[in-house]
Amino acid sequence: LLAKAVSGEAGIVRRFGRAGYSFYMLHGPVTKVFAYLVFPILSAAGVGGWAYWSLMPVCLSLAAGASALMYASVERRLQRLRPAVRTSV
Repeated sequence: LLAKAVSGEAGIVRRFGRAGYSFYMLHGPVTKVFAYLVFPILSAAGVGGWAYWSLMPVCLSLAAGASALMYASVERRLQRLRPAVRTSV
């Protein structure tokens, strides 16, 4: 069951592989904005760096969500516009 969920046409790994370029493009800006918004709040609260790093999974989840939106709204549309590549045999 786990192997089927992870692999195959509808698997998580395949979907993330398709949207990998979007994640590559967005994880840096999302992480930077997250750092500029969250770090001052944590510093004002007097907590250490451990709190910042413990919130990194939240940041990466935001980046994954943003990349899924970018993939659905930009990459998929452009893929539909591109003519199919034919290979001669």
